[in-house]
Amino acid sequence: MYIVFIFIFDLLCCFPMEREQSSPCLGDGFRNGCFNILCPGFVQIHRTLTPNSPITPTSTYGGQQYEIRVHVEQDPGTGNWWLVVNGDIAVGYWPKELFVNLGDGGKRVSWGGEGFSGKTKICPPLGSGHTPDGKYDHAAFFRQIYYMTGSNRNQTPLAVFEWVDKSKVYGLKNDMYIPKEGFGYSFTYGGPGGTCD
Repeated sequence: MYIVFIFIFDLLCCFPMEREQSSPCLGDGFRNGCFNILCPGFVQIHRTLTPNSPITPTSTYGGQQYEIRVHVEQDPGTGNWWLVVNGDIAVGYWPKELFVNLGDGGKRVSWGGEGFSGKTKICPPLGSGHTPDGKYDHAAFFRQIYYMTGSNRNQTPLAVFEWVDKSKVYGLKNDMYIPKEGFGYSFTYGGPGGTCD
């Protein structure tokens, strides 16, 4: 499994319902089709950890679960967007010049996963390869989801739009706010993949 960071920050840039294909927004505010370190401009700070680094160890269906905490924030001094993992490990940053619509933060943020079929029209497994069934040791998940406000406060999502483009091969179960310690706003997602026309 690899870390795949696909952050969609700004409605003016692109939004899932408007996308004909999966491609993030960078540079001039439009889709350019690059991901992770394939995008020009990412400034690598960490000596070994990159946005394409393998995540190890991996979780087991119904067994031991492993997590990585991911945080993206805008530096108020420079305007650059920092990628931080596991609380305090700075991986690197995207210079503010790459995001013309995000000078003063974003209007939208998305969390989730994407599987790409390419020309084969066969979508790969996503997450654990199992459709969400409400058990957090059966499917990929996000928990403790929040965004940071302009006053540097963590805010739980209030207005949520759920979107699954290949519902025959992938699923989403939004549990919203779970009062159990350590969960907060949470959801599970993924699926076995398959033919995805």
